[in-house]
This record gives sequence, structure tokens and C-alpha cells, in this order.
Amino acid sequence: MEMRSLEKIEGIGVDLTPKLQPIAFSLCDPFLHSHCYSCYRTLPSIHTDTGPIRYCSLFCSRIDYPIHFNSGEHHLFLILQSHSTTWHTDDTSDLRTALRLLHHFNQLGIVPSLQSDRIGGLLTNREKLKQQEDDDILARIKEGGRLMSLARIMRDDEREVEENNTELEEMEMVLCIVLTNAVEVQVNEKQGLGVAVYGPSFSWINHSCAPNACYRFSIAGPESDDSGRGEPKMRITTFGDEPGEIANENALCGYGPRIVVRSIKPMKKGEEVCVAYTDLLQPKAMRHTELWLRYRFICSCRRCSALSPTHVDHILHGNYAANPESTNSRWEPNFYKDNGYEELSDCMDEIISEYMSTGNPECCCDKLEIMLRQSLRKEQLQSWPTFKLHPLHHLCLNAYITLASVYKIRASELLSSDSVKNKHRSKFSKLSRFSAAYSLLLAGATHHLFLSESSLIVSAVHFWISAGESLLSLSKSLIWTSVFGQKCPNSSIFSHPGHSHCECLLMERFEVSMPCDLSQSASTKIEFEEISKGFMNCASRLSSEVWPFLTEGGPFFEDIQDPINFSWLETIKYSHALLLRSPCTSSHRENDSYCGLRCEREHLFQLGVHCLVYGEYLATICYSSPCYLTNHVRSLLQVQNKEIPFEYTAAM
Repeated sequence: MEMRSLEKIEGIGVDLTPKLQPIAFSLCDPFLHSHCYSCYRTLPSIHTDTGPIRYCSLFCSRIDYPIHFNSGEHHLFLILQSHSTTWHTDDTSDLRTALRLLHHFNQLGIVPSLQSDRIGGLLTNREKLKQQEDDDILARIKEGGRLMSLARIMRDDEREVEENNTELEEMEMVLCIVLTNAVEVQVNEKQGLGVAVYGPSFSWINHSCAPNACYRFSIAGPESDDSGRGEPKMRITTFGDEPGEIANENALCGYGPRIVVRSIKPMKKGEEVCVAYTDLLQPKAMRHTELWLRYRFICSCRRCSALSPTHVDHILHGNYAANPESTNSRWEPNFYKDNGYEELSDCMDEIISEYMSTGNPECCCDKLEIMLRQSLRKEQLQSWPTFKLHPLHHLCLNAYITLASVYKIRASELLSSDSVKNKHRSKFSKLSRFSAAYSLLLAGATHHLFLSESSLIVSAVHFWISAGESLLSLSKSLIWTSVFGQKCPNSSIFSHPGHSHCECLLMERFEVSMPCDLSQSASTKIEFEEISKGFMNCASRLSSEVWPFLTEGGPFFEDIQDPINFSWLETIKYSHALLLRSPCTSSHRENDSYCGLRCEREHLFQLGVHCLVYGEYLATICYSSPCYLTNHVRSLLQVQNKEIPFEYTAAM
């Protein structure tokens, strides 16, 4: 079963479906008391409900509570509160969604058949999920089926409980449908609010490690009418359906988090539509392991079935072949040391686990940076050739994510103490700079990979926005107070004379469109390439001005010549003609005048704005506008436009 395009899709960022309603959904446990169980909207801080679930209005309660009670979900809460259970996960959203889904099937008269691998057109995958007797997922399925059965028995007020293997197997089948087909409902940068199961129009979309589509969620109350006005048409269709397989599409619950499928690549008519089920910034072996453990299939997409690893997979699994006695060391993406990588991966896991248990962020940063610089522990160097990981290796990317976050935490903790105003100002400056440096490096590294595999656009969106936010925060932080004193008069983002010299077409579009959408229609490939090229020219030029400042005093950064233009790696010929200035050295900065530091600060601000605007542009392609990411960027830039921490007059 699969979904195919009904027509040729020439642009990128085209909605392929209208807002599809869920069949069943549930909030994750941490949000049961903070969000409406029906519409997922945030509840007021003061709420009178005391039950396990809460609603924002009488309307939401009336439309959802009957399903909550009649499905046995209410009784499941009672069982979990009063009975000992081996349910090993802290979250019960999968169980609750499965009970609601089973109730949905019962309402439609759909009877689960043990001889079929589908119920209502949705794949159960039960036999494959239960293949390995020692697998944790097997225990989860069995215990989940037992709890679901007990909840329905309690709902029916049956006093005598008899062992019914057939009923237990039916419970397991429906739970397996949720484990196989449910998606996490993500509407902000934090963890997912809940899980939802959709009909075949979405659930039949298969996985690819080089997908041509992604999806977004829309949160609206059940009283809102999404039909009719402005809704995109259905541009994809089921392929391989059998009679009765898509009955679910005609009997949806009518409320809950809607989902929209959107193109991120041009498509031919009849081309299969695919999305990603896993993190694409992983090498092939890790993607296959994750897909097998969760879904029990081996991906055979274009990226995975290539005779030799794709350029992106080469880099994600590559390392630096360094001969200590030679000056001709070079980056070799095809130089593999699997055992060494396993050791490094285990080492990173140990470092992060230790940090989570002890809460020592300084130790975490030190150990991760030693690992990045040496790549192998000292005791391993005797048996393994000396080598360093490629800076874009997937382990390095994961380390950058952790380091950017932990350095930010350390700076925040220092800021909360009075000592930062005095003797620890220099330390606060270093922590803030390093956090911004790792954020920028992560964004640039992901973009470098994105140039070769456009399906990585979703990752690029988040990392560019994060980098921009970090740089903006640094440009107005306390580290400048000793130089500039109090804030200078405010100015507009676009008031500086040098803006007219900016080669970035995107900034011109942003200035004209603010506060309107950047992307009112689908982008063409040519337009996208022009905008990206202009952005990279500006971002590379600005990064060459600020990178020495951001990285001063950080030994790991000595190996990173440029965080955006990676032509120095000599792995591929970079496609853009970048206009780079020679970076200044730390000794130059020591002799900087007041004006020089002022320009350095302004370059940080300019680069931060560029990163945010480009991240927003990519977000309009992936998710349309408005969405939670574009709204977040707009709020940041509108605040900055009202409160610029200095007179923005530096020439570009």
C-alpha cells in the first residue's frame, strides 16, 4: 500500500492534502493537566477540574468525554492508579489511543480478524513486532493488551474475569496498529503534545531516507470549520487499496489535531509520496537499526540502495585519516573504523548519562570536547591508527547539539548569580560565546549536507533558527556592558546604511513582506537556489568576522576554519562563489578600539538576523506560514526591531 501524486508538482512547499482529521488521538501524560484533551489548546493557569483529563470548554467536554468513557480510557486511568502493573513506560498515550481506536472500529462495525494483517486499512504489523521473544516490545504489547482488556471489562462492569485469548489478541492487534501508525503531534519546539492515528490517506504514506514530503499539524477547536474556505485539494491518492480498506476515511472523529502533507521536492505525476520515519542525519546502519527495532522493516529507498554510499552518508560516517608523521593528512569520508565508532558512541552515551545523573555540566563539556579532539581514548591509541572524526560525522553533530545546550545552561546558571557582575564576567562571556559557536557550527554543517540531500531541509530549519536566536541573544548580553555601558538609543533592523549593500535577496523580501508571509505561494527550484546563494554569501562573509571572536579560547575550534563554508575540508567542491574576508586573529582583537568592538557586536546581530530569516524561509517551505516556527521567528524579530541594543550603523 502506498500514496502517489495525482498530478505533477513543480514547486516545493505545496500542500498535497487538506487538513486530515485523526481517527484516534491522546495527549501525552505530562500535558494531561495543562492542555485540553479535545483540542490540544493550552488551558488557563487556574483550572477547576480535578480528573485525569481536562477540557477548555463545555463544547470540548461534550464532544470528547463520551469517547473517553465509552472506550474504557477512563477505566484504564483507574487501573493504573490502583493496580500494580509491569507497564514499563512513563507514558500511557499509546494505550489510551489504542482504546479509542478500538472504540472507533466498534462504532463502524469493523471486527478485527486474526487472519488479516490490516484493520480498517491500517497495518497491524503484529506478527513482525512479536518475532523476537526476548524483545522489550513483545513485553510491552502483551502487557498493554492485558491492561486494555481489563479496562474494557471494568467498563462493562463484569464481575467475573475469564481468560479470553481471542480478545487479548484483538487488543494486541489494535495496540500494534498504534505502535506502527501513530505519529507524534508536534506543535512547538518542546516535546510532542500527544500521539494521533490517521486514516489510510496519511498512514499509507511510506518511509524514505530521501523523502519528497513532510507534514505539519494544525490545532483548532472542534467548533471551528476547516472545510471549504481556502482548503487545498487532495493531490495524492491511495494505490493498492482493496474494497472496504478505506472505510475509516468516511467516519473520522471530526476534531483533534489535523495533519497536512506538504512537498519538499518537485514530483512527477504518479510518483510515490514518502516521508521520513527516522532521523535522516544518521548513517545508513543506524537508520536501518532504528527502523527495524520500531517498525520491523529494512529500508530500500534510493539513498539506502545505492551501490556505494551517498555523499551525505559518506560524510556522516567519515573520519580524518591522520598520520602523525605526515603533513599530508586529509579528510577521507570512506575511511571506516566501525569498532572505533562504536567505542566513541558508547563513550558519548556514558558522558551524557553521567551528566543527567550528576548534573555536572562543566565535566560534560570537557569530556565531550576531549572526545571530539582526540576521537579515541588514550588506551585505544595503541591498537588503533590515530584518526579524528570528520567534523560533520553524525557523532560530532550530536556532540554539537549537546554542547550548545549545556554551555547555554552553564551561562544561564552563572547569570542567575551575582558573581557574573564582577569576577566571573569573563567566564560568562566564554560560555555564551561557545554556545553560540556550536549552534552556528551545527547549522552550517547541516546546511552543507542539505546542499547534497534536499530532504534534510527539516533539520536545517530548526538549526538555522536556533543559531539565529543564539547569536541575537549574545549580541545583547551582559558581556558588552563593560564596554558600552547602558543600552544605546534604539534603531530599526533595516535602518543601517550598509543594508543597501546586502546581497541577500531574502532580506529584501523580508523587509517588504514584514509582517506578511515570506512565502505566499510555492517556491520554484530556481528561486530557492538564488535565495540560498545570496544568504550563504552574506552569512559566510559575516561569519568570517565573528567566528574568531566566538571561538577564542576554545581548543576544539582550532580545527574548524569556517563554520559555514566547508570547502576547506576538500570533500566536495562548494557550489557557491563565497565572498570571504580573512578572519582577524585574537591578537588583532586585543587591540580593537571601541568602534571595532562595536562593529563586531553589530556583525553578530546581523548574522543572527540572517540566520533567523533564512530559517523562517525554509520553514515556509516545510510547514507553510503561519506555523509555530515562523511565528516564533516573527516574535523574535519584532522584539528586536523595537529594542535594538545598540545604534545599528555599521556598513556591510
